[in-house]
Amino acid sequence: MSIGFRSKPTGKYATWKVSWRLWLGPDQLVRRAWTSWRQPNDSPYRSAADDPYYAFVDDVRLSDWGMKVHIKPPPADETVPSEVWDD
Repeated sequence: MSIGFRSKPTGKYATWKVSWRLWLGPDQLVRRAWTSWRQPNDSPYRSAADDPYYAFVDDVRLSDWGMKVHIKPPPADETVPSEVWDD
């Protein structure tokens, strides 16, 4: 699971303000994670009346800490190495 950006923003994107909040349970484990940010609406179809920014919000609620989970990896021919993601 990822919230917001998948890598550290650079250039003009590094100046964006990202707001965040975490809620902890009585056991000090994260129960909720919330992020929000705005980014420019660079669409060539944007009219002067449109908001010049897109707004994004991620709100994730977490529960059942400590639950045993088994995730079967996908076959190798259905995966892509992380080095390819940045291209």
